[in-house]
Amino acid sequence: MATVANNSLIQGMRGTLGRLVFRTVGDRTIVSCRPSIPRSRKESPVQRLNRSRFREASQYAHAMMRDKAKKEYYWQKARQMKLPNAYTAAITDFMRKIRIQSIDTGRHTGNASGNIIIEAHKKNFAVDQVNVTIATKTGLEIETGKAVRNASGKWIYKPVNIADQKELVIIAGAVDHLGKTTFAKPVAGGKPFACYEYGRNLTPPRWFIT
Repeated sequence: MATVANNSLIQGMRGTLGRLVFRTVGDRTIVSCRPSIPRSRKESPVQRLNRSRFREASQYAHAMMRDKAKKEYYWQKARQMKLPNAYTAAITDFMRKIRIQSIDTGRHTGNASGNIIIEAHKKNFAVDQVNVTIATKTGLEIETGKAVRNASGKWIYKPVNIADQKELVIIAGAVDHLGKTTFAKPVAGGKPFACYEYGRNLTPPRWFIT
């Protein structure tokens, strides 16, 4: 960038000339190079997914702002979370995922008894329901049903069928009030393996069972 003074040829010029941009500030004329237009970068699959999700979140938030009751709900959430407005709270709700922190199958022996205990949490927002699917490792579903939340906030599921526990896959599906489901299944010696499925699909995908 350069400042030009006492040059009658360009004094007071504004606009562009080739790759030069002229601006007048007070009694000075400032010359700078026109910024290059960045080439569009090829997005990775993750970047495309995030862009798509944010676009869906924005559409959702706009819809919520047109509903008086839901807008007030998100205003309350915004105040609780110290966010600037209801729109931002709605975006946050849509983007935030349920986390299934644990699936305790230690009390389940394969008989029609012994509870399965699930801990599921969505920060600042509610988990509406938790479903449990019990299947064989080959993908054959044995049973599915809703867990019940106890006084401590954990979700309890009591199996009703008898099966060989060694051949079972137990999957929890936690659903938020938007209808989005997080599926998870326990793995030996570690945290549950999570699979995030968006939409109102309460049945875990077959590839996730086997």
